[in-house]
Amino acid sequence: MSNHSKSILSLAKLESDKHEDPLQVFFSGIKSSETKNAYKKTFREFLDSVEDFEGTFEEKTLEQENIKDDELVKKILALALEQKEY
Repeated sequence: MSNHSKSILSLAKLESDKHEDPLQVFFSGIKSSETKNAYKKTFREFLDSVEDFEGTFEEKTLEQENIKDDELVKKILALALEQKEY
């Protein structure tokens, strides 16, 4: 028999990782500073267009991260796409 014990998974540890800065997580995969700036500008415009989000850009990103209703997210994205067409 092996002396190695099985690792125990902890949901509490997984939950603690969930509170990372959403902007940092998003931008971590983008290497080009020009691309980061363009995406940040577009995302800022989108968040500013949602009247229910208040505060600084960073505070708004945290608010949008807390939306759990998939249907609401779909509606918000559809409205954002409609605005982009104008």
